[in-house]
Amino acid sequence: MFDKLHEEEEELREAVAAGDPVRIEAEVGDLLFTAVNVARWAGVEPEDALRRMLNRFTARFQAMERQADRPLRDLSPPEWDALWERSKAAETAPDHPV
Repeated sequence: MFDKLHEEEEELREAVAAGDPVRIEAEVGDLLFTAVNVARWAGVEPEDALRRMLNRFTARFQAMERQADRPLRDLSPPEWDALWERSKAAETAPDHPV
């Protein structure tokens, strides 16, 4: 399953490099379909996994907004990364201070 996932990723990379939007869309679809199959193979309900990931993303993003000393749109990419990593690390902290 992981070999197939890697194969689909490579095909998407090639499509992006070629700049072909129709092929890019097709390859994204193939990659997503393969990821769903990997989830099922691993005994995970793909929709539940995606929903939980979206909840984690939302919580992390909201934590970033709370921690930032100015609007997120005014931050540099390294500042975004630092806030993201701090928000992510706070999720696993025992007292979850974020």
